[in-house]
This record gives sequence, structure tokens and C-alpha cells, in this order.
Amino acid sequence: MKRLLTLTLALVMSLSLTACGGSDDAGSSDESDVSVSASQSAEDGSGDASVPEGRISDEKLAELTEAYNNVAVPYNEIANLVNENGWMADEQTNAEMNALNSTLGTVGTALTEDISMLDGADVDALIASLSDELPGALAELKDRVSVPYEG
Repeated sequence: MKRLLTLTLALVMSLSLTACGGSDDAGSSDESDVSVSASQSAEDGSGDASVPEGRISDEKLAELTEAYNNVAVPYNEIANLVNENGWMADEQTNAEMNALNSTLGTVGTALTEDISMLDGADVDALIASLSDELPGALAELKDRVSVPYEG
């Protein structure tokens, strides 16, 4: 459990380094429910051969989209299990789910609405966290919340 919380916090910190703007989404739910298309191009002209510093290239955008989609679906399944099995009553699980929701919600919003929310300088770290570290942590979390919470 501590590993997942640490990983989640590291991902949130990585995202905060990557993000260069955004809004406070007080109406967010426990689920991201978003998969995005890799065909969406960056609105900043990053398809050019020379990508300005701090911008995300089309290749990195495709990698980020794939990494996001690979964790969004398992996260949504886990969110359903957490709610069905009463795990939101567990303080640590609640903190983990809120951190994941915030992180994945921000990435999803950036991918679907405003890619300029993310700064290309740290996008590699975000992709690595989403594709290399988070899937294993999500599998551990899913195992834990697959049974009813007994407090």
C-alpha cells in the first residue's frame, strides 16, 4: 500500500512539474472515464520537424496517449471496485484514489481539451510513470479492493 501511495504521489509531483496551467476541477468524479485518440495532434504546431522548447512533439503525444489509455481503463475498473466494495472508507485507499483521479483527470483533460496544459520538458517522466510504474501498482490496488472492505 505504501508503494502505491508513494508512486501516486511521485506521479502527481511529476505531473505538477509537467503542467504549466490548468483549472481546479471541483466537480470531478472518482472515475476518469476517458480514452483518447492518438490521432489527435497538438494544437501548437508540434508536427513540425523543429518542435519549440517546452512543446510536445506528435510522437511524444502519441506515446503519452497510449500510456494514458493503458492505465485509464484499469483505473476505471478499480474505481468501480472501490465503490462497490466500500473501500472509500479506508483512509489510505481514499487518498490513493483521489491522487490517481487528480493525476489521470489532468492528463485526460490535457489530451482531450488543451494540450498546452502540459510542458514538453518533463513529458518523458510522465510517460515513464504512466507506462512503467503505474500498471504494477494498479494491479496491486485491484487485488486489494477486489474483496469487500472490513474496516
